[in-house]
Formats: sequence, C-alpha cells, structure tokens
Amino acid sequence: MMRVLAVAFIACSLGACVFAQCRVPAYLQGGTLYDSKSEIITNISIDFQDFTPDRLACLASSLKERYRGRNSITVSIFSSYQAAMNSTGLLPPEPRKIDYEMFARLHAYYLYDAEKHDDYVVLMPDPMIGDPSAPTNTKIDLAESIIPACKLQVNNRCLLKLDHFRIDPGEKQPGTVTLTAEIGRSGSVSDVQVVDTDKNGSRAQQAFADFALQNLKSWRFESSQNTDDMRIVYTLDRVETPIEHGINVQFILPDRVNIQVGPMSMTR
Repeated sequence: MMRVLAVAFIACSLGACVFAQCRVPAYLQGGTLYDSKSEIITNISIDFQDFTPDRLACLASSLKERYRGRNSITVSIFSSYQAAMNSTGLLPPEPRKIDYEMFARLHAYYLYDAEKHDDYVVLMPDPMIGDPSAPTNTKIDLAESIIPACKLQVNNRCLLKLDHFRIDPGEKQPGTVTLTAEIGRSGSVSDVQVVDTDKNGSRAQQAFADFALQNLKSWRFESSQNTDDMRIVYTLDRVETPIEHGINVQFILPDRVNIQVGPMSMTR
C-alpha cells in the first residue's frame, strides 16, 4: 500500500497530474490479467468517493506515468478490493450470481492506446453500460485541459452508482410514480418514499412503484458537507418500435427518469 501511495506522489511531482488541485486517490492493486513490455491489463480498487471526474482524471494521469513506455494500458477500477482481485472486468459467457456481484462494483476504467490515440477514463454508474459515449457515462479525455461535468448529477452531486434497469415488459403496467428521498453526507440515498402513483390500483402498477423505490435506494452520490432533498418522477411507457435490449432509459435529472419498454431489436 505504501508503495502505491509513493508511486502516486512521485507521478504528481513529475507532472503527471496536469489538472488543477490534483490529488491522486489512494488505490489497491488488484489482479493483473496480462503484462508485457508493451501492454498491461490490470485491476485496481479505490474508495467510492474517489469516483468523481476530477479524481479519476488525476488517477488516470498517475497510472499513465506508472506504466510509461507501454503502448496499451487498460485498468478496470472497482469500488471493492475483492472484486478487483477476482474479476476480469468482463462477464463470462455463463455468469453466476457471484460474477454479477463482482462486476457490479466496476464503476470506471482507464484506457490508453498509443496507436489509436486513445487516452481517457470513463465513469460508469451502471457497469452494464460500458460505452464511453452512453448518456449515463462521463468520459474524461486526458488530452483535454478541462474536466467535464458529471453527466448524471443532482444538486451538483455526481451520481456514482445505480442498479441496472431490468424490467420484464409483461410484469409492470405503464404509469407514473413520484418519490422523495434524502441524499446523505456520505452520498447514500435514504428515507425513500412513494408519494404519488397513478390511481388505478392495479397489481402491475404497484409492481412498478416497488421497482422505482428499490432502484432509487440503490443510487449513490459523491459525498458532501450537506444533505440534500430530492423529488423524482419515474415514468414507464410501452412502445411498438424495437429497442436495443428491449428497454430504453432516459435520465432527465434532477427530477425525472423516463423508461420505455418494447420489442427487442434484432442485431446481426
């Protein structure tokens, strides 16, 4: 651990941390999948509160300095040391429950490819969505001097984690659910309550209300000296147009999440 911290400090001293007020997060080395003179694929873990864009940018700069000389660097960044030690950063073809549990703790990755001129780190609140250009993800390009704002935030607090949206189209009735909650100083969401739903009283509508409540409980924000109240509306609609994976989720924060379910699009 001391060696890791020393490396991080030296990297910043040499100018690897090019961003203002750069503080390299402490990290633990996890498993390494591949290591050669030209390429490294490895895992690390950091504290949950270090998954903000500015700290990830500083961490990525330090990792680039640590592996200077490699043409390709891939670092999966977990919120759990156990996951960093035991996960490959990918789900196996036939994942077990433990595989999902490990993978769910992957919330960022750093990618450097000299040939493709790639040099960026990606914050992923939902690890199941790894595309750096996805609306839920925040891509920080190290070639840029300005760190982008977190794409998903409430009251200027970055959303770092949420459960993946899984909805069986046949189970839940389209409708609207309004919830209130409190974001604590640590970033956890508590006191989640359903304050309004469509008044049809159906079992399917209640199922959607329960889903929304459990999903909001899974959200985790960056820490703050203050607590924040939030009021958010979940809507569920059915569409006839084919959708990738059969579901489309649109975050309109700070106060709305729109969910569409429909036929799954056919991919070649």
